[in-house]
Order: sequence, then structure tokens, then C-alpha cells
Amino acid sequence: MTVNRFIVPVESSHVLQFARACGYEDAPRTSPTPTFLAAADTFDPDFDRRPRSDRPWFGPDDGREQKGASGFHASTEFEFMRPLVVGETLQAEQRVGEVHTREGSRGGTLTFTSTITEFFDDTGSLVARLTWTNVSTGREVVK
Repeated sequence: MTVNRFIVPVESSHVLQFARACGYEDAPRTSPTPTFLAAADTFDPDFDRRPRSDRPWFGPDDGREQKGASGFHASTEFEFMRPLVVGETLQAEQRVGEVHTREGSRGGTLTFTSTITEFFDDTGSLVARLTWTNVSTGREVVK
């Protein structure tokens, strides 16, 4: 099993920007909003939608093969062992979780893939777990 590791700083400015994006008023925060960890991938240097100077921006003209199938985000689950604290740095460990398929009515075979990211503090204690599930279709879904 491949595990992707990266550092997630819980910085006050990032916490404030995320809170603003969620519609919260400007106020000093000692703990991020509950969904803050959904943005943790931006700290992963290998994240495919993170801008990099060695490749074009993610989109239709980025040189990647367009396969014709569709995909979408199905669910996100957050599990907290304790609140996050502004100023701490977390070690993220990300791996592929459960993968299963079923037949869809328009897209052919639907493949459900969960990605599990666990966040550890500097003592090695598990702080939170994020399970993100995407669905890909076997064929392109046309409106």
C-alpha cells in the first residue's frame, strides 16, 4: 500500500482565509472551522491541482489525455479525536481506502474510491481522519 506523506501547518492566516470562504466573520480563531482539513491537499507537493512551474495549469489544455469518462465527488467524512489548534503542524498520511463498483443507469460501471488522510500531531497522536470518496464512470455521461 502506498502512503503519501506531507506536512499541514495550521497557520492563523490560512485558518482565517478558510473561515472567510465559509462565510464566517473576521475574528481571531484558536481552532479552525470543522471542514478546514478539506483544504489540506494544497500542502501536498504532488497534488495534481496544485499549481507548479513545471506543468500547465490543470484544465482542458494541460496536455493530459482526456479519457471521455466522467467523475464526481460523492462524500466527505471528518472524524476528530481532538480539536485542531492554530499554530500546530500536522503530519498527514494519505492512502487509498475502499474501492468498490456497481452498475449505474447512465454512466456504466461506477467505481467508488475512498482516499483516507490521517493527521498526526508532533507526539504522533492521531488528531483527525478525513475520508474523501470520488466516483468515476465507465463511460461519459452526456446531459
